[in-house]
Amino acid sequence: MLVNIAVYDCNNVHLLETCNVIKLCCPVTCKITQYTNAETFLNDLKSADSAVFDLIFVTVSKAGSTDVTLAKKIKKLCPWTQFIFVADNYDFVEEIFAVNPLQFLIRPIKKKMLSEAIQAGIDNINNRKEDTFDIISKNHFMRFRYSDIKYVESYLRNIVIHEKNKNTEIVMKLDDFEERAPHNFIRTHKSYLINMDLVKNISNNHLELFSGEIIPIAKIRYPQIKKEVLTYLGIPLNP
Repeated sequence: MLVNIAVYDCNNVHLLETCNVIKLCCPVTCKITQYTNAETFLNDLKSADSAVFDLIFVTVSKAGSTDVTLAKKIKKLCPWTQFIFVADNYDFVEEIFAVNPLQFLIRPIKKKMLSEAIQAGIDNINNRKEDTFDIISKNHFMRFRYSDIKYVESYLRNIVIHEKNKNTEIVMKLDDFEERAPHNFIRTHKSYLINMDLVKNISNNHLELFSGEIIPIAKIRYPQIKKEVLTYLGIPLNP
């Protein structure tokens, strides 16, 4: 696993010190990008096509409010971002926690605390990947909870994600969505991927969801699909 880390500090000496400690403490391979200029940092994030950083370290200087303001701007651009703040004292701790940081570290940085903070960030990344589906581009960011998705339908060159309260069309192949989906999703037809947790009944040519929607089943795949759905739901198969 590669963890992308950004480190912001307007002091070059402190920046290098922090980066060196991170390299020593990171339990996995990490790529570190350094920033001393807030405007450059924000511009890089605005121009990014995808999620750039998994963790962002922000050093709080004497002008701490400026650094916290930067973190708030980043949070708006990248809602998924996890922050670890580094400071010499607790002067701006209340402002910092408004950004919901992963950890707040006092310099000199204790390696044990830093290692634990980075590991917590990695755990959050893995949990997020299991629970949510993120779409990120230059112009927008969308997040879907897999548990809210009833089924996904292929439509021309796009897919339509059918949630409990809305439908969203995005540019993607159904095969690509299927690769990222958790194990409770099953392909019933070349054009349909359904959430098995929401299946009400199954017959020879279709599934019915609790929402009342009817999803077709490819005839040739019916026996295997029935077996997989019943096994997943914990329902005994007929002898």
